[in-house]
Amino acid sequence: MAELASGEEPNERINVEVYPIDQIATQEPIHENDHIVLRMDVEGYEYEAFKGVTDILARDSPIFVFVELHSSLHKHERESIINELEQTGFTPVGLSMDGGTTIESLQSFNPVAETDRNVHLMAKKT
Repeated sequence: MAELASGEEPNERINVEVYPIDQIATQEPIHENDHIVLRMDVEGYEYEAFKGVTDILARDSPIFVFVELHSSLHKHERESIINELEQTGFTPVGLSMDGGTTIESLQSFNPVAETDRNVHLMAKKT
């Protein structure tokens, strides 16, 4: 269970049920040759969300990840997300500073150092 701001009244909170993506994926089987696309935009909770997707990331299936690294993430949380991707065989392929409208090269960007704005990171495993 998680508590979220409702957005309707100042300081009003609502409780929502939260499930790890790995748990949800067990309800609908993912076959060996299935392509997986994981799009994650959870407004600063990326670090927690990645803890619940480790089984899927470790699969040998082709996977494409598009994840927002929210500006509120601490440096160690960004590093942990990027390390998890690298350790499970992902290759970063691009980034977007404008929500995915344009995609830029990774050569001049360090997603761990950029903490003053949201960044969308794209990575793939084939």
